[in-house]
Amino acid sequence: MISPEELDWLVAVLDAVLNNPEGYPCVEHDPWKLEYVASTDERCVTCQRLHDRLNCESERMDEITMKRAIKVRRREEARARK
Repeated sequence: MISPEELDWLVAVLDAVLNNPEGYPCVEHDPWKLEYVASTDERCVTCQRLHDRLNCESERMDEITMKRAIKVRRREEARARK
């Protein structure tokens, strides 16, 4: 299972790639030759979809973590009042 930090890192990397002003970096056959394709290229569109899905999942995991932290804090506050 992927950790929230790893998921955030993946989203950040994809965000950096997708927001490159030169376009979407692509290596076809020669790994030493880097070319850029338009943001409308299907590879870029697929990468954008992946970015969006991972970003939504990251936000969902952050929300779950925050809700758990609130529950723990409320329990601790209730114990402290007793």
